[in-house]
Amino acid sequence: LPLAVSFARAGRLPLTRRAFMAGSSIVAASMSSQPAGASPGFVTETLLVNGQRYNAQRFVEADVGMKFQRTELTDKLFAQAWPADWPFPPSAFSRLDESDDGDFYSSPRFVYHIDEGAVRALTDYYKASIPDGSAVLDICSSWVSHYPDDFPQKMKRIAGTGMNSLELEGNKQLSDFTPKNLNIEPKLSGYADNSFDVVTCVVSVDYLIHPLEVFKEHALVIGAYFNYAGGWSKARAFDVSPSGPRTNDPLFIVEAIKE
Repeated sequence: LPLAVSFARAGRLPLTRRAFMAGSSIVAASMSSQPAGASPGFVTETLLVNGQRYNAQRFVEADVGMKFQRTELTDKLFAQAWPADWPFPPSAFSRLDESDDGDFYSSPRFVYHIDEGAVRALTDYYKASIPDGSAVLDICSSWVSHYPDDFPQKMKRIAGTGMNSLELEGNKQLSDFTPKNLNIEPKLSGYADNSFDVVTCVVSVDYLIHPLEVFKEHALVIGAYFNYAGGWSKARAFDVSPSGPRTNDPLFIVEAIKE
């Protein structure tokens, strides 16, 4: 499985078989005023989900004056050899709030958890990295998957798993979805082996309390996770942080290829 993962700090939180992971260090939502003459870059819409109406603003692909880059950081970040054994004790994945995640995610939130620049940088990365005709799985998904607007027409399949079924229902890019709490069941039961070419995970990998189990299950691992899960090429890391108007959050990608 290929994989893309994007990280963000928050309170609570095959075929080619490539794995990508993207990471932003800040959680924010930006719908600020636009420069004169610029495309607004988003639409305001009313989502009808399970008989309920929700107002939301959705980013759409547009030239809003941002620039995107891809600077490799592999040699800087992964120069030293990994320890022979898994170095993280169970306490590394304990949380200040150990209550049921299902309670926190019981209500849908039709908002963005990274800012506009990070969203557009991630979309740009996906456009350049995921081949047409791929079967894609977005784990820890929500009402948006940050894929290019034409992905539903170009991809063979876009499936999703996530904590809130109403958010998944509002995701226009998914062809099918399954609500799933990976902190309770770190497996993707229901999907056949080798049924996806790409797995993505955005601003959620840092909330997993059983990351190694999850990554062994579906190739979702960052740096050390890729290494200790086994069966992956050496991870590569990239800085894809955008520049220009309304950019603030940095964005980083970690990717590997399933061997």
